[in-house]
Amino acid sequence: MILFQPNGKSYINGEKETIMESARKAGISIENSCGATGLCGKCKIQVVVGETNPVTEEEKQVFSKEELDNGWRLACQCIPKNLFQTLEVYVPEKKSTEKIRWAVSAGEDWETIEWKFPDLQKEDGKKYGIAVDIGTTNIEAVLWDFEKGSCKGYVDSENEQKKYGMDVISRITYTIGKKDSFHELCECLQEQVAKLIKVLCAHAKIEDIEDKIAGIDIVGNSVMMHFLAEQSVEVFQKAPYEIVFRGGCRIEKKMDEKIAPWMLVPNIESFVGADTLGVLYYLENTSKIKYRKEETYLAIDIGTNGELALQKNGKWYVCSTAAGPAFEGASISCGMRAGIGAIKGIKNRGDKAGDARCEKKESFHRKETRGRKNTLWELESVEVSVIGGGEPAGICGSGLIELIAWVLDSKLAEESGYIYTREEAIRNGCNPCVAACIEEGQQGNQIRLFESKEQSLYLTQKDIREVQVAKAAIATGIQCLLENCQVKEEEISSLYLAGAFGSYLSIEAANRIGLLPKLQQGKIQPIGNASLKGAVLMLAKNETLAELEKYGKEVRHISLVENPDFQNRYLSNMLFK
Repeated sequence: MILFQPNGKSYINGEKETIMESARKAGISIENSCGATGLCGKCKIQVVVGETNPVTEEEKQVFSKEELDNGWRLACQCIPKNLFQTLEVYVPEKKSTEKIRWAVSAGEDWETIEWKFPDLQKEDGKKYGIAVDIGTTNIEAVLWDFEKGSCKGYVDSENEQKKYGMDVISRITYTIGKKDSFHELCECLQEQVAKLIKVLCAHAKIEDIEDKIAGIDIVGNSVMMHFLAEQSVEVFQKAPYEIVFRGGCRIEKKMDEKIAPWMLVPNIESFVGADTLGVLYYLENTSKIKYRKEETYLAIDIGTNGELALQKNGKWYVCSTAAGPAFEGASISCGMRAGIGAIKGIKNRGDKAGDARCEKKESFHRKETRGRKNTLWELESVEVSVIGGGEPAGICGSGLIELIAWVLDSKLAEESGYIYTREEAIRNGCNPCVAACIEEGQQGNQIRLFESKEQSLYLTQKDIREVQVAKAAIATGIQCLLENCQVKEEEISSLYLAGAFGSYLSIEAANRIGLLPKLQQGKIQPIGNASLKGAVLMLAKNETLAELEKYGKEVRHISLVENPDFQNRYLSNMLFK
């Protein structure tokens, strides 16, 4: 038996079952980015009482000898030795969250959408519609009042499938050859969407869902849509990734003895899903965008999977590229979603006085011997912005991009991504006080961001490599798409950044690390969650499944797998230039 602390929940485990597997079955969520392979090092737990299997090589890469001696293990690598003895483990509270954080609100972003459709309330009195966007990391939904033409409620929550891995490949791998595991992930997603719909209706005090809800339109990436529809995800294992479930469907799910029909919007192809179709539909049908068929547009939705779309001569061309979870903070040592406590930006204060005061401070060596350590958070010449104010708890994706751009400009690292030693940084022109934040970690040099009794935040060498991989994938995808369509960067009229990441991304920082095309100022425009907005517009225009399938078939898919220059471009784009 396993006793989980601090909540005191117990669970009778099976033979050779890891702590991670037992935690899932016990309903305890432990952070897990890599799909329980031991690579991310985020599922840290402490064995308090009991015997386990020997420490693995993966764990030796994460923990120091002292930490291992104190019982710290990775939940995905730790297996109880004796089924007939109680194993007591401590799960750090920030890694164990059994409650979903629901945030119901009518956000300004939704209230200011301009509509050019008349009142669409049906004669039968069904005045509301619900649109849902299922991402790998987050799920968002909006309850729309057609009578008033306004948002009635908005919900944002983390995708509960994250306990099976932060990226789609980890989740797919978890299901391969295991029918029960596949249905486990399907049910996890279906139940969360149903719960989300109920929360929205309860917030709006809608009791008769059948009588009031005109429709529920759902968009999402291809893999999430397959899980929701209980369609096999094995097609995503290897090229050419030819999906079977492309046309969308209608499904009915019970919700408190009532049936609410869900319309799953069609996918486009392989890793270009219904969410991309939502983005294109939004661009073409909202008065917020001055859409013209003769213009050349580029639309990018950057998440764990990067979906790219280009309009040329009135036709849409799309492709996808695997960015991984770095931009959403999932594979970063101190990464977190963009919530309270997340570092959202970093910059120099813009005056020389801070640098002068910094230079006059006592040396790093003297501070360290007194039990203090230099951190970027403490430097007077540096301003670290945190969502909600107060001390940082981690860093979100957009903050990570700004941090790396600042690290490069401050000469803490070179364009190859290598973090200098303190001495190397100073020789290359880095402020000595800033350079003092560099230290040697278990897996290379790292930069200390923040230090407290509760936690230490670092930007590690591995973190920078994760960003390099992600940004190289996006940059290469853009280059290959433009080349395939014979479009030059300067011919792009507008570049639209969809998704939460794009809404808060510093364009200057993104250009500094080579993530986006270097277009003229004003050509790059964030458009928020255009997938969800597109789904709302589909509801407003009362689009049928057949009409959306036809719309999707007109979009041309380009496979980057078949591009012979992709690998060479990708390696070149690993550099920050």
